[in-house]
Amino acid sequence: MPGQIIVLFLIIMVPSEIPERFRSIQNKDRTAWFFLLEKEGITLKKSNGFTLIETLLAASLLLTVAATMVPIISLVNTEREILSERRTISLKTHDELQQFLWVKDAAIPADYLKTISKKEVRFTFKYENDFVKGCAEWQNAKKDHETFCLYGIQKQ
Repeated sequence: MPGQIIVLFLIIMVPSEIPERFRSIQNKDRTAWFFLLEKEGITLKKSNGFTLIETLLAASLLLTVAATMVPIISLVNTEREILSERRTISLKTHDELQQFLWVKDAAIPADYLKTISKKEVRFTFKYENDFVKGCAEWQNAKKDHETFCLYGIQKQ
């Protein structure tokens, strides 16, 4: 620590100014030693605190870190929201597909809109070969168009 190094320097350079009662402390606790020297009136030559340049450098480092982290955190939050939407809509697509797989006379092709988590989702179900294809289409948090499809075999 800067204070401890300066005190050590003071002890080496000016041993005649150290009062006798403080000499036993100097090897044990240098922080306590520093404050005891200040109490006795022995001050360091440069005890002005931080300079303007040091303060500006510290502030610029903090602002650089903040300016770097804010966009990264925003991007991570957006991606988390997109993944959450995908998970929710994929589960809902699975649930909606079940009615077309288990009901023998289901009305296929089917196309309808539902609102899921404040998003308009278009569900489409149609036959594709021996399978029932169920797709969900929506606009994600980045305003990109997404599609998720599942296939199932209809119960005979």
